[in-house]
Amino acid sequence: MKNEKPCEMNPLFIEQFADSELSYAESAEMSEHLKTCAACRHLFDEVRGMKKALRAVNTTEHLTAIERAGLEKLIADTGERRPFLPPFLSFFFSGARLAVTGATLGIAALVTVLFYQIFTIERSADLLISEILHIHDSVLPGEIAAGDDLDKVVEKNLNITAPKLRKFVANKPVTKARFANLGAHPAASVHMANADGNGTLMVTHKNDDMKKLFTAADCVHEVKDCRAHKRTMNGKDLLFWEENEGNYLFVSDNRPMTSGMVQLISAE
Repeated sequence: MKNEKPCEMNPLFIEQFADSELSYAESAEMSEHLKTCAACRHLFDEVRGMKKALRAVNTTEHLTAIERAGLEKLIADTGERRPFLPPFLSFFFSGARLAVTGATLGIAALVTVLFYQIFTIERSADLLISEILHIHDSVLPGEIAAGDDLDKVVEKNLNITAPKLRKFVANKPVTKARFANLGAHPAASVHMANADGNGTLMVTHKNDDMKKLFTAADCVHEVKDCRAHKRTMNGKDLLFWEENEGNYLFVSDNRPMTSGMVQLISAE
């Protein structure tokens, strides 16, 4: 077997990249690195899967900070286990372990399910949707100055010719704008609000992963030629369309705001 030189990338940077906490320049560098480094790409997928699973458990079980930290450690400590369900079941329920308390078995079963989900999802649509909703709900501050021309900033940094952010955020006060990541693709997110509610407009440069996510989604009939598609997840509308070299996504839990965005798209 060929011995490969271990990657010297700091795993902390990969976790920060998964949380959209790096600057645009750092995110772009990390995105390029993941294209060529299989080890870091594998770690990135594991981190995303773990964070999605933790968010799901935290929502349903209301974990304390100590319980959450303990679960993270369990996952990290068992990260080298083979990603198959039967070995996990034999680990938790073999020999003397059958004598443990019901509560311990419950925790073991929970972790078993988490492991199974984490290692079988691998860059699935569920992970991408989770990232989209995470960006929409993010409380991180903006990093694009309020006075900057959004179209020029996006054109320069995301290599999208003639983006149309200004058109789509017209008459909607922007609360913040920042760079993020959808999968391994750099993206810009613009958070806005008006009397109708809140919404987040995201744009990436030809993101095939995001496009595939909406291939089978419902067409928006108000837009000609099925140029826009919509899904509803967790009570939020996800509206996807393409303009020039950009893939656009609008997320909102307010129907009037979504309808307003559909009108802007159909006017093209």
